Amino acid sequence: MKSIHKSFTNATIYGILYKVSPTNARRKTMTPGRYFRQSRMRDRRGQPRSRSGILGKIILILLVAAIAVGATLLFSGNGFNNQGNFAMQRNAKLRSEVQRAVSSVNSLSNLGASSTSAMLGKIRQYIHGMEIVDDLNVGMYGESSRVYTASMFSDIYAIIDEYETRVASGQKLTEILDTLRTSVESLSEYTNTRLEAITTE
Repeated sequence: MKSIHKSFTNATIYGILYKVSPTNARRKTMTPGRYFRQSRMRDRRGQPRSRSGILGKIILILLVAAIAVGATLLFSGNGFNNQGNFAMQRNAKLRSEVQRAVSSVNSLSNLGASSTSAMLGKIRQYIHGMEIVDDLNVGMYGESSRVYTASMFSDIYAIIDEYETRVASGQKLTEILDTLRTSVESLSEYTNTRLEAITTE
């Protein structure tokens, strides 16, 4: 009986000491909720997460969302509600951009070197705007509805690049101007013809 009582007493004391020991006290304070919160503040390698890194990811997500909304509202302040309205806005935007490009090319012969470089930048911007609109058009109607081939834009970009090189080196511009004018005017004629064909389909 004494040995049993002694064993029970020792076990009881050991249990009490275990409960109040500093090591076990620290373990008790690490509740599941606290552990979960701490684990969320660490990356996969166990290192503390950077608050600036988390903030950067949030800003990136918001920026992507803003770009998506901006693309939706590209054509007008009120956006578009259906495919029919989108088609009208698409046609108007493409015609507007290509006409601006034609007008800008026609003004190049009257400009100095610095103004010419700025005008070439605007022409590139108008052509790029047409490319973006066509990409949105494909997103709405599918690849079969694409208005332009990729080479139509890349060819004009190459001409603009060559034009800028000649301006910077002081070379004659008559030939390259004629080439650019012909390409942009051809793009304008193609745009009108293609959009009329799409509208009647």
